[in-house]
Amino acid sequence: MKLPGLREVAFLRSWAAHGRIARIGKPARSEGSVFVREDLAEVADVVAGNTVPGYKPSKCPPLAHGKVRFVGEAVAMCVASTRALAEDLCAAIALEIEELPVLVNAHTARSDASVRIHDEWPDNSFLTLTCDSNFAHESKGAPVVVTREMSLARQAMVPLEGKAVLAYWDARNDQLMLYTSTQVPHIIRAGIAQFLGMAQGQVRVVSPDVGGGFGYKCVL
Repeated sequence: MKLPGLREVAFLRSWAAHGRIARIGKPARSEGSVFVREDLAEVADVVAGNTVPGYKPSKCPPLAHGKVRFVGEAVAMCVASTRALAEDLCAAIALEIEELPVLVNAHTARSDASVRIHDEWPDNSFLTLTCDSNFAHESKGAPVVVTREMSLARQAMVPLEGKAVLAYWDARNDQLMLYTSTQVPHIIRAGIAQFLGMAQGQVRVVSPDVGGGFGYKCVL
């Protein structure tokens, strides 16, 4: 899709898996073109809620603030007339990160609370589920009892058709127009409105041909 005055966005992303952001040095004369978290004060952090007992909510800022928690986390946003110029702005940013110990698997993350992804949490478990089916009593009369510990691999959906977003402000209708390859346009509208502090009626989400998704395109 092409619109008059269309501008491209590129993101500077973290090269570290876990670390404190020591410095983000913007290039000279980049005001209005390079943005960090402090420049987006009116945009709220994304927080996914859940009614399951014991669930720990966590804040996901639109751009990393204070620390980075995974390789590829967006740290700065660069806007320019072409993709190449936006990427050049990213390359001109001086990003300094003080690396912290990393957690490379769930078992280590559960056993070592000294390294916490979210500093405000006491540990790294965001949800623990238990099921009491009176197993100890019921299994006493069983001829065979099988005990297993299951460990599930991480999932990564990789559809051929990637995610994309095009947004503009429709001044005539006083409405934010958002074209995005999403499987859940109504949830995206509710989330965008909530975190931008807008009424849902001011946000219109259009989902054109989505292509492959596999749940990957259900994420805000």
